[in-house]
Amino acid sequence: MSVKLVYGVSFSLALLLAIQLAIAKEPIAKPNCADHCGNINIPYPFGMSKGCYLDEWFEIECSKSVHGPPRAFLSKIKMELLNVSVGGWAIVKGPIISFNCSGSKADPPVNLTGSPFFISPANTFTAIGCNTRALMTDNPLQSLGCESTCHGGQNDVDWREMLHNLINKVSSRDYRIKGTCNGTGCCQITNIPSSLQVFNPSFQDIDSDVDECKDPSMAGIARE
Repeated sequence: MSVKLVYGVSFSLALLLAIQLAIAKEPIAKPNCADHCGNINIPYPFGMSKGCYLDEWFEIECSKSVHGPPRAFLSKIKMELLNVSVGGWAIVKGPIISFNCSGSKADPPVNLTGSPFFISPANTFTAIGCNTRALMTDNPLQSLGCESTCHGGQNDVDWREMLHNLINKVSSRDYRIKGTCNGTGCCQITNIPSSLQVFNPSFQDIDSDVDECKDPSMAGIARE
């Protein structure tokens, strides 16, 4: 199967990020190999014991959880596996990046260089904030980003509530956004290059005269 992986930051929100891999196999575990970690199905090329996974990139660590069933982690890239589907998707939990006057808050950037994984074009990069230019990566050779502004002198948006509602497909009319994120309080990129292996977002002020303490920004990436 063509395995594609997924994954959020801070606060209690989890985003989904799709990562893809070129391998063709049926989504079943190898004989005599455990095929579940908690509620998560673990098909080959993934596995939890030596001889059960293709190589170290597909090794799964099954960790006990105080609250709920055991959780599966990709040992090599330290990401929580949420699902592997028959259609060839593996979903992993990953980072959101936020920034305001107190500084940035983030998990380590996603760097899949040297691995068989790529960030899938099925993902959408989303940035929330005012006076915000958000770039997906700090690599000048792969410059990709979007800009988000606010009308009427508005300096801030309730990004926690906005992101929650965007994820849950709630109408964006409550935020004076026509359709999906169109650059007013929120912007998105849907045409993500298929060769991308690094997700390391950064923020710039569009207008340097705006007080960034009143202008927090946040960015994440998710599978649509």
